[in-house]
Amino acid sequence: MFSIGDNKVVYKENNEEVAYVLFSKKDDKTISIDKVFVRGDKRGRGIASKMLEYTYDYFTKKNVKINYECSYSKKWNNSKN
Repeated sequence: MFSIGDNKVVYKENNEEVAYVLFSKKDDKTISIDKVFVRGDKRGRGIASKMLEYTYDYFTKKNVKINYECSYSKKWNNSKN
């Protein structure tokens, strides 16, 4: 299950946080994705990609531009184009 809070998108399984995306607001219409993290035992299941897709969909619907700063988010963004 995904949720968005202050500067963080969280993915939980069984009410336990197992992954997150940290972002910072540059202004009212721009965010920067600063870090993507998935707990070691949950890696390799596509969770990070799903979290970035969720983040992208959420902010795109709000007409917010996304700057991909961390290496994983840059790679993900380049693969979808």
